[in-house]
Amino acid sequence: MNASLLNHLQGVKDYTFSGSVYKDKRLFLNLYYNPKGFCHCPNCRSRKLIKYGKVHRNIRALPVGSTPTILHLTLQRYQCKKCHHVFQSRIPFTNGEASYTKKFQAYILDLLRLGLTISAVARHLRINWHVVKDIHKAHLHKHYRNPNLKGLRCIGIDEFAVHKGQIYKTIVVDHETGRIVYVGNGRSKEALAKFWRRVKRLKVKIEVVSSDLSAAFISSVGQNAPDAIHVYDKFHIVQLVAKAMDKTRRSVYKQTTDMEQRKVIKGNRWILLRKDPEKLDKKYKKRLDNILETNKPLATAYYLYEDIDQIWMQKNKEEALR
Repeated sequence: MNASLLNHLQGVKDYTFSGSVYKDKRLFLNLYYNPKGFCHCPNCRSRKLIKYGKVHRNIRALPVGSTPTILHLTLQRYQCKKCHHVFQSRIPFTNGEASYTKKFQAYILDLLRLGLTISAVARHLRINWHVVKDIHKAHLHKHYRNPNLKGLRCIGIDEFAVHKGQIYKTIVVDHETGRIVYVGNGRSKEALAKFWRRVKRLKVKIEVVSSDLSAAFISSVGQNAPDAIHVYDKFHIVQLVAKAMDKTRRSVYKQTTDMEQRKVIKGNRWILLRKDPEKLDKKYKKRLDNILETNKPLATAYYLYEDIDQIWMQKNKEEALR
């Protein structure tokens, strides 16, 4: 295999092919160091070197067909005459001390872009899951560590759990583009501190913020974007109203002395909280009507719950106010 083919297929430079071996269902390409130009000491930059033995390394490369391919490198070791530093010949086609070539790394990222999961890529290439994960993580960190906040106006703040709820993260999303612009550790007010510092440094004007009813989020937005419109999501608002209505139901139940009425109120919580009462069959529809006709406080709470649920369904503010 000539140097040009090695370079184009595997991105290999400064190494010469000396043979191949097929072993344990893997293809090993034996390469030895063939430098072009002079080496220098990475410690003191001196070119006064002496050879100091050889070492071998296996580097994962692009597969040949479906066969895993390993570059078996013979590396020259050197000792610097000036500072006595011992080092080995560099590997120009890997990133630092990585055990895979740059082309292999790029191939993994291409597979991930196509929609394959980390596990699927690891199985396909027969490599450790953590290798794929680390490559993906490093790529994301390099390219998306500091997303461009130019033009950011409308954001959404939310939290999510990792590791089965033991660890929480706070996420900020650009509502207009769908981009994730920030991820912070935890779900406290401090989790957003770095984001707000960057917003202020870049003089970004946040106009609208959506979030749940987290006290930490409300405080953070109020302190850092006091002029922004803060929108609370429907789910949590309706959930609060539902809890208030259920509290009213329990209060009415305790105050009612009529045993028949108590039975009606106690066993029908799910009917009152149902969001699509029009789909109830005749039996339960009649029961709902009976509850509302005979319990004014409960009827008031129920219709308020129903109206608030419908606010988010309106096209504009004027229709919502009707």
